[in-house]
Amino acid sequence: MVGLFLTLFTYIFLKNRLLVVFCLLFFIIGAFSFHHAFYSIPSKIESSVYGKVAEEPSVRGDFQRIILEHEKGRALLYVDRYADYKYGDFLKVKGEFNEPEIEDYANYLRKEGVYHTSFYPEIEKKGNKGSFFLKTIFSLKEKARENIRKSVPVPQVFFLEAMILGERDSFTEKFGEKLSISGTRHITAISGMHIVIISGILFFFFLFMGIKKKWAGILSLFFMILFIVFVGAPASAVRAGIMGGALLLSYTAYRQTNSFRLVVVAAAVMLAFNPLLLHYDLGFQMSFLAVFGILTLHNPIKNKITTFLEVSSPISLWPAEKTRLFFRKNGWIADLVAVTLSAQIFVFPLVLYNFGHISLFSVPANVLIVPLLPFIIPLGFLTAITGFVGFAFPVYLLLSFVLFVIDTVYLLPFSAVHIGGVSSFLVFLFYVWLFYKISSFKKSG
Repeated sequence: MVGLFLTLFTYIFLKNRLLVVFCLLFFIIGAFSFHHAFYSIPSKIESSVYGKVAEEPSVRGDFQRIILEHEKGRALLYVDRYADYKYGDFLKVKGEFNEPEIEDYANYLRKEGVYHTSFYPEIEKKGNKGSFFLKTIFSLKEKARENIRKSVPVPQVFFLEAMILGERDSFTEKFGEKLSISGTRHITAISGMHIVIISGILFFFFLFMGIKKKWAGILSLFFMILFIVFVGAPASAVRAGIMGGALLLSYTAYRQTNSFRLVVVAAAVMLAFNPLLLHYDLGFQMSFLAVFGILTLHNPIKNKITTFLEVSSPISLWPAEKTRLFFRKNGWIADLVAVTLSAQIFVFPLVLYNFGHISLFSVPANVLIVPLLPFIIPLGFLTAITGFVGFAFPVYLLLSFVLFVIDTVYLLPFSAVHIGGVSSFLVFLFYVWLFYKISSFKKSG
């Protein structure tokens, strides 16, 4: 149903029959692939299996999580947190392999090809069969982790590890709550919102530095790819990179009318290879919606705040005319506000449905924090590569300000409105209304 709805939406808004045929073709491929991915799950695994550690192990609490790739798929192993395993280790594993009992968790793992879990099995190393490229990447990542930890103090170091290395294992439950309430969780996650906003900000930053549009897009794409490779190219970051790359290409090489086609094609190709993403991967959903929101609302919002803004402060200390003049003289700030607002308008119903709250101060928090990312990330990379305090100290100051903003927003009265039990039908109605308003706006314009 979702695929057919998207196909119908594509025809109504893009008026391109060839593209509709293309979407239908990938919808059919995706349907068969979904059936295979969802129903072709190995029903049983023998007590002993041989497999390779497919990704860098991660530490969570008192245990270590290992993705074991074997001939029947993938399994998630929970072992002692101090066990010495690394990417590429070839293991003989003996234990009980079971499908997760919680359906949502099972579907979350299934979209990554993980069908079974095993707790504290017997493991015997048989060698190492990892690729030289990935072993080199993970070795560099470990060295970068050491440089960051010896150069940046707590708690800023945990924030930097998340932004540069994609690791959030050190986050406490309290800090995770602060990120959600302030609407800044995307800053610490190598996910769709992170890649999309970072690539957009880098693009406008290079434009602000006087670089031509074409080269600004190429440089932004290069740094985005470099960032994804450096964090080990996890599946979520690769998918987000495709979306971010589609956004950059649409701004640098295509007309506005073709931007939507590029995003639809990118999403269709991704879903053809892994149709479970649409239903079970929140990161994919937010990536698609964030890109679509930026393409759709960026220009109208920017025009609104630079030309038609009629809002002034209650005591008229900052009248509307001065506000318009400020944004006209600082076009990159107007772009930043427009990118942040347009992305968040499109993703907030999804956030509300999944997390049950609306962050009332997320826009000002992001406006204060996001402009710092083009400085934090390069300085963070230099700190990770060199461990030099001359790079680490500015990063420490910037991250201290970021944490100050997050803590301040979290402590504000009514910083978030909690709304439980939001149905998927209400979310659907919101997007129908939003598409209708956008369509009406385009017709009137």
